[in-house]
Amino acid sequence: MVTIRVYGVLRLDSGVKMLEAEAENVQEVFKLVFEESRRIKPNSGITMKDVKGCMVVVNGKMVKPNAKLNHGDEIMLVPASGGG
Repeated sequence: MVTIRVYGVLRLDSGVKMLEAEAENVQEVFKLVFEESRRIKPNSGITMKDVKGCMVVVNGKMVKPNAKLNHGDEIMLVPASGGG
């Protein structure tokens, strides 16, 4: 089991704050977060592209979207933000 925490505008728009689930890789995490956002806020407008556009941090280290996960990992999804 892994713990997934969602931050920033993705948290606000999706309604997902934290999930505990079985996931073997980051791609599965994206799918889990997207499905949970649809369950919580069916009309939120969140897309899989929004979820996959997040920076992924596992146990304090940035990882690539193809990273494998281990039992007990802490995953943070942090949407990129811009400004100017």
